[in-house]
Amino acid sequence: MSFHLCIIDFYTDPNYSTIVQLLKVFERIDPKIKVTVLPYTIRNIVQKIRCLNVQAIILSGSDHRVLKTPLKSLKGLFDLEIPLLGICFGYQWMVHTLKGSIDSYKDGQLHEYSRLLEISVPFNVAIRKYEFSHHDFITQLPEYWVPVLQKDSQI
Repeated sequence: MSFHLCIIDFYTDPNYSTIVQLLKVFERIDPKIKVTVLPYTIRNIVQKIRCLNVQAIILSGSDHRVLKTPLKSLKGLFDLEIPLLGICFGYQWMVHTLKGSIDSYKDGQLHEYSRLLEISVPFNVAIRKYEFSHHDFITQLPEYWVPVLQKDSQI
């Protein structure tokens, strides 16, 4: 039996997309994982995903800023009742949409940092250094969410 995963790609510049990296990870994990990549701009995206009968969705990172990018067409994703994983922008969008709080760095600059992480559940990915860069950050999670990593007042 295969597992069908949908990745919603928010990048406008394919040179910065993390999708290729994600696909390589899933190829290593299990070749039976079927991955469908959809650009966030596709019309009726929630209906399309429903028709694909996927078991999970990943919301990619992006060069967009959550507070400046309204994505009302995606709110229906939460009604699908399947697991959602947001990466960077995708995570910030989920938090913002579910009434958490996002703030921007006051200097307007892109802030970069790195973190050494080991991801073992649900995917066994070796310990490696991950680079992050953001204009915005999360200050409060939606009700009932629990932070797993926090830096000063940022979640």
